[in-house]
Amino acid sequence: MKTIPKIILLISIIFTNQGYNVALAQNSDNNTAILFAKIKTNSPLDCILTDTSGGGNFVNSLLERYKKLNSYTFEYLMTVYKKNQSETESGKMYFKEPKLMRIEQTSGKRNGSVAVLSNNNKVTAHPGGLFKIVKVTLDKYDDDLKCLNGYNMVESDFLSLAYALKSYINKGMKCLVTLKPHLINDLKTNYFILDVYNNNVLYKRVLFDSQNFLPIHWLDYNNGKLYCYSKFYNINTTATINDSVFQP
Repeated sequence: MKTIPKIILLISIIFTNQGYNVALAQNSDNNTAILFAKIKTNSPLDCILTDTSGGGNFVNSLLERYKKLNSYTFEYLMTVYKKNQSETESGKMYFKEPKLMRIEQTSGKRNGSVAVLSNNNKVTAHPGGLFKIVKVTLDKYDDDLKCLNGYNMVESDFLSLAYALKSYINKGMKCLVTLKPHLINDLKTNYFILDVYNNNVLYKRVLFDSQNFLPIHWLDYNNGKLYCYSKFYNINTTATINDSVFQP
């Protein structure tokens, strides 16, 4: 049952690659990611990460905050850098306890596709374009549900992201966070900045809104080089979401 829909999904990708409609947004986000990648203690912006402490307590506080979020929506834009090129996808996510999720792709190779995690712990998905009427049921950890950066879509809610940070600390990685919010002039916004180091090499960098402590900018590194930049925006943590949104 699963093989044929997968083939159709691949065909749909060919016909629905409409990522060019976010070209301006891509350029803007690339510039933002480059700005953040330069925020190191040996850069001209050395005031950013000089006043830090261990991030364990900060991550624990995130877990407690996010456990209280019963329903919310947000939009995201993710760019992965591969050698001399980049690839971008965007979408919208709906979340409601007990971990019901709906993810709609709005640009990129999977533009128009939808994945819904229902209360049966399975994911029902369909592609965009000509084959959107075709639905397939997947295990929630299926490779077809991975984002551009290799992370599973159903673990992209805020609580799962905080648990990911906690897991890095549990593995012995160094985690540092700024003691107070810092203003990034180019964005005119105050952020708490958290870094995770793997063997003393920058592995993750996350910028949290200083008012609500939600992640706004998430940067992934590979061998110390920027690999992926994700932005979360239009976040609504008081959203009233009807259960019908999570119907397969």
